[in-house]
Amino acid sequence: MVIIDRKISSVYIAVVMSAILYALGFTSFLLVMPMLIYYSRSREREKTLLSLAVLLVFVLMMEIFPLIGTLSDKGNLGILSIGLFLPVVLIGSSMVWVLLDGYRLLTRYVASSAIVALIMVIIGFWFKSDAEMSLAVDNAIVSAMNSILGQDSQQTSYILGISSQEFFITMRTVVFSMLLPLGAGCFGFNAFFALSTPKYVGDEEFDERVKNWKLPEGFMWAFLVSLIILLLGVVIDYSLSISVIVLNLVLYLAMLFAIQALSIILYRRRAKGNHTRAARVFGLTLFLILLFQGLNIVAVIGLPIFGVTETWFTYRK
Repeated sequence: MVIIDRKISSVYIAVVMSAILYALGFTSFLLVMPMLIYYSRSREREKTLLSLAVLLVFVLMMEIFPLIGTLSDKGNLGILSIGLFLPVVLIGSSMVWVLLDGYRLLTRYVASSAIVALIMVIIGFWFKSDAEMSLAVDNAIVSAMNSILGQDSQQTSYILGISSQEFFITMRTVVFSMLLPLGAGCFGFNAFFALSTPKYVGDEEFDERVKNWKLPEGFMWAFLVSLIILLLGVVIDYSLSISVIVLNLVLYLAMLFAIQALSIILYRRRAKGNHTRAARVFGLTLFLILLFQGLNIVAVIGLPIFGVTETWFTYRK
C-alpha cells in the first residue's frame, strides 16, 4: 500500500477543486481560491507554484483544444484571448502573491495587481496593432448578440434606437475602462478569503493586520491627480487610450481606499471591544452592496472618500 504524504494529497485536492470551479463556469472567478487556501495553511511555496502552473496548463488545454482547428480565424483567436484574460490574470497574480510571501500585504497585492495591468496592456496593444482581428472579434460578438435577439442585421436597432453595433462599442469601452479594478478586485476577493479561513471564521493575527491597513500618502496624491485628469476630460479631448488608462487607475485606487475605509471600520469596532472579524466586515459589506442596489452607489462613492480623508483626520490612534 502506497502512503501519500498529507500535504501532497492536500495540494492534489486543491488543484482538483480549482479545476472543478473553473469547469463549472459560473464559479470560474473562484478559480485560485483553493490553491491560495492551501498555501495559507501549508506555506509550501514550490508545490503551490508548480500546482498553479499545472492549473494554467489545464485552463489553456480546456479553452484551446475545442478551437484547435479554427484558430486560423482571427475572430476566434481574439475571442479566445478575451476568454483567457480572467483565468490567466488570477493564476499569474496568485504566483506573484506566493512569491512575495513575507512582504506587507499591500505590497503583495499591488504587485499582484500589476499582473492584471500588464496583461491588459498586452491584449490592448495586440488588438490595436491588428485591426483585422479587432474587427473580426467585433463582428463575431455583434452577430452573436443579434442572434440572441432574433435579429439579422448588425445595424438593427437594439434599444431606444441604438443599434447593436453602437451598443457593443459602448459596452466594450466601459469594460476596458474597468478591467484593472475588476481583475484586481476578483483576485483580491480570492486572496482575502483564503487568508481569513485558517479557522474558517477568521484568524486573530490576520484581523489585527487588517484593522491597521493604511495606504501610503503617495497613493492619495496619485488618486487625486488621476481624478483631476479624468474630470478635465470634460473640456479636454483626450484620446480613447488615455481616457481608458486614467479611468482604470482612478477606479483601482478608489477600490484600495474603499478597502482602507473598511479597515477603519474594523479598527473602530474592535477598539470598542467588539470581537469583529475582518471577513465578516468585508463579507457583510459586499452582501449589502449586492442585495441593495441603491446602497452600491453610496459604497462606491462614500467608502473611497472616507478612506482618503484619513490623510487629514485621525481615525486610528
